[in-house]
Amino acid sequence: MQRYYSKPFTFSLILHFVLISFLVVSFKHRTISPVHMAQPALKETIDAVAINERVLNKEIARLDNLEKEKIKKEEQRKRQQEEQRLAAIKKRKEEEARLIKVKEEKERLAKEAEAAKIAQQKLEEAKKKQLKEAELALAEIKKQKEEALKAKDAAEKERQKQEALFKKHEEERKLAEAKARAEQERLEKAAQGRAKQFTNDQVTQFAGLIQAKIHQNWRQPFDLDLGGKRCKLRVRLSESGEVIEALVVEPSGNVEFDRSAELAVIKSSPLPMPPDQNAKNQFRNFTFTFDPEAA
Repeated sequence: MQRYYSKPFTFSLILHFVLISFLVVSFKHRTISPVHMAQPALKETIDAVAINERVLNKEIARLDNLEKEKIKKEEQRKRQQEEQRLAAIKKRKEEEARLIKVKEEKERLAKEAEAAKIAQQKLEEAKKKQLKEAELALAEIKKQKEEALKAKDAAEKERQKQEALFKKHEEERKLAEAKARAEQERLEKAAQGRAKQFTNDQVTQFAGLIQAKIHQNWRQPFDLDLGGKRCKLRVRLSESGEVIEALVVEPSGNVEFDRSAELAVIKSSPLPMPPDQNAKNQFRNFTFTFDPEAA
C-alpha cells in the first residue's frame, strides 16, 4: 500500500535527517585527526550518536504507527462512507421499487374502479330495463286480472242463474219423487199387508195340516196313561218338506212318550209345505208343542 505522510511528519523527518547528517559529518571530521582528539571525548561522541539514532528510530516508529492508525481510520471512514453510499443506493432503489409498486397498484385500482364503474352502469341499465319489463308485465297481469274478474263475474252470474234453475228443477224433481215414493210406499205397504196376511193365513193353515198329519202318524205307547202329557219339539225341514231332524227340547217327563212324538214327526215326512215362500221359510226350522189330547 502507498503511504501518504502529513506535513508535520515530513518536517520532523527532515529535521531528524539533518541532525543525523550533521552528527555523521561531525564524527567523520573528527576521526580524520585522531591524534588531536582525546579518547574519552571520542567515546562520548559515539554514544551520543547511538542514542540519538535510537531516539530517532523510536520516533520514526511512533510516527509510522500514528500514520498507520490514521490511515486505518481513514480507510474505515471511507469504508463506512462506501457502505452508507451503497445502503443509500439500496434504500433509494427499494424506495423507487416501492413507488413503482404503489404506482402500479394505483393504476390497477384505477382500472378496477373504472371497470366497477362500467359494471355498475351496466347493472343500473339492466335494472332499469328489468324494472321497465316488470312494469309492463305487471300492467299486463293487471289487465289479465281485470279481464279474469270480469269473466269470473259473468261466470258467477251465469252459475247463479243455472243454480237457481237447477234448484227449481231439483225442488220440482224432489217433490215429484216424494209423491211417487209416497205412492210407492202406500202400494208396497198395501201389498206387504196383503202378502203378510196371505203368509199368516198360509202359516196358520199349514200349521194345522202339519199337526194333523203328525197326530195321524202318532201311536200311543202300550199301557201309557197320557194324563195331560205333552212335550215341545224342534223340527228342521228341507225345501220340499222332508224331515231332516226331530228333537224333543222340552221333555214331558216320560221317555216313551217323548220318543213316540219324535217317531210321529219322522213318520209324517214329508210334511205339507205352503206354496208361499215366506210362509215356507217359517217351517224350515220351527218348534211346536205335541199334545195328543188337543188333536
